[in-house]
Amino acid sequence: MQRIEHYLENIPSGGDWKEFCATTPVSFRGMHFTGAHICFKNVRCSVTSIWHDLLIIFQNGATWGHWVFDDESCE
Repeated sequence: MQRIEHYLENIPSGGDWKEFCATTPVSFRGMHFTGAHICFKNVRCSVTSIWHDLLIIFQNGATWGHWVFDDESCE
């Protein structure tokens, strides 16, 4: 099994982040998913980062999606 995770951008203002995460389709590594398998919101107000944009995302509470899939190359 392998897991890929990524924060989601452009969530509509006032929108339901859980629904957005669970229903936004994505394709990667030749696979297509209708939405993330796991969604969560992460709030970190004390993140220090040289990437100003990333710091803002974390301070505002980033929404993360996780996708889990079989990977035959992993033992």
